[in-house]
Amino acid sequence: MYFEDYYFSNLSLAEIAENMEVSRNAVHNQIKDAEEKLSYYETNLHLYERNGKIKEIIKSLDEKLQHKIEELL
Repeated sequence: MYFEDYYFSNLSLAEIAENMEVSRNAVHNQIKDAEEKLSYYETNLHLYERNGKIKEIIKSLDEKLQHKIEELL
């Protein structure tokens, strides 16, 4: 939840800490841990990289086929 609040809800560490009734340092540590895990998985799985390649391929397809594939994604 800390990660989502920080990156998607644009809350500060202090705001998250106050809302969750924990220390600012605890929030910081949890966010850093989540970032490290995401980086580890991306390094090993290359999901972001593959997603970009798939989007480039989709752009080269005709419009009707593009919409069908985008619905699946």
